This record gives sequence, structure tokens and C-alpha cells, in this order.
Amino acid sequence: MHQKKYLIEVLKKFKMMGCKPIETPAEFNVKLIKYEDEGHVGGILFRHMVGSLRYICHSRHEITFSVGLVRRFMIDPRHSHMTAAKRIMRYLRGTLNHGILFSCYSVENNSLDLVAYSDSDWCGDMVD
Repeated sequence: MHQKKYLIEVLKKFKMMGCKPIETPAEFNVKLIKYEDEGHVGGILFRHMVGSLRYICHSRHEITFSVGLVRRFMIDPRHSHMTAAKRIMRYLRGTLNHGILFSCYSVENNSLDLVAYSDSDWCGDMVD
């Protein structure tokens, strides 16, 4: 299951199709906070971008945490928040063919076992 067609449309919409791909959706050890002295960015553009990213999370679970971080700043986005959202787009540009694969391990009983993992890092959130 993938959203490649939609992802290409989103990248084109935000003029990110020609961006340089990167390997991770977020920078390591960077805390997103609201800097009062940092310049504002277009709130409507930012909200549209984050909304598109949230929809992509349905088939690209690895970006969910990063999208959740930038989503906190939808009311008053700053340059650092837009940079973080664009970084997620750059990651997606480099991983267009990724998605979710559902497969059966046993052909005899034709069963499908879904297994999920979670990393609940409540103490790692410095903002809340």
C-alpha cells in the first residue's frame, strides 16, 4: 500500500519535486520550540503542507513523529518550523517508492498476522 501518486502531487504543489533528498525525516537532537524573535512564515501555506503530510502518514508511519512535532506550531509557524516541514518533504522525495507491504507467511492456511510496534517516549518530549 503506497501513496506515490498523491505524494508526487504534493511535492509538485509545494515546489519540492526538484529538492535534494535526505535520509531522515528529522534532525537528530533538534528541539522545535516557539522562538519569539524568529520571523513568521505563511500560516496558510504551512497548514496546507502539514495537512498533506498528515494524510501521507496513513501509509508512511515513519514520518508520524516528525509530522506530530511540526503540527504543534500550526497557529503561529516560524521559519524553523517550516524548515522542519520541508525536511520531511525532502525525506519523502528520496523515498517515493516506500509503503506498507502486507504478505502471508503461510500459503497453506492463507492467514495474515499483523504485528505492530510502538515507541512510547513520553519523557523525551521537552515541550509538553
